[in-house]
Amino acid sequence: MCGEGVYKVFYNLKISTNMKSKESILREKYNFVINHFSSERYNLVFQIFKQVYASNEMLLRRKQFAQCTLQNRILIKLLLEAGFKEGNIEKKWRPFWGIHQYLIINTGKKKFLVDPFFRKLKKIN
Repeated sequence: MCGEGVYKVFYNLKISTNMKSKESILREKYNFVINHFSSERYNLVFQIFKQVYASNEMLLRRKQFAQCTLQNRILIKLLLEAGFKEGNIEKKWRPFWGIHQYLIINTGKKKFLVDPFFRKLKKIN
């Protein structure tokens, strides 16, 4: 069961993307994710179970900690709903206390390295 507030969040974020550039949409969605989820590294050990059962709706019910993969999952969903294509979003992995995930996102004119967990959004070309 999903709360009405979750649908409102997705609806409001979707409405706000009309007539904006893909870069500004990316920045808006990125800011939403970093303001909604925390990245305290000590929680990685204690909340690893979220990876298995957490739905997008559950994650959006309240501000909370989320692993890199969960933050990226929400960001990808928001971007796809805003008109990005799956081919413009590339998942990358690197070693960091196990494995860490970040994204390379192509806006058409520019590519960005996007890592909400480490609070990074930077142009790479």
